[in-house]
Amino acid sequence: MFAANYTSGQLVYPLIYDYPDDDNCLEYIGETYMLGDSIKVSPVLTAKGDETTFESYFPQGVWRDLNDWTKVINTTDGG
Repeated sequence: MFAANYTSGQLVYPLIYDYPDDDNCLEYIGETYMLGDSIKVSPVLTAKGDETTFESYFPQGVWRDLNDWTKVINTTDGG
């Protein structure tokens, strides 16, 4: 937050800003966003009964769950 304020940058922005060559980031532009330069947020927008799972697109890279660092999503071969 300090860096965004100090440089007049954005704190919240779409994935396409960090992954401009990934066309899938445009497809999911309304469903996920970046908070700063290292936190991807994918809110659950529609509830389906008692279901606790949902789909989210992860661009190329290694992603970790902030609540459990042992959970890793590795998409280094592609999103």
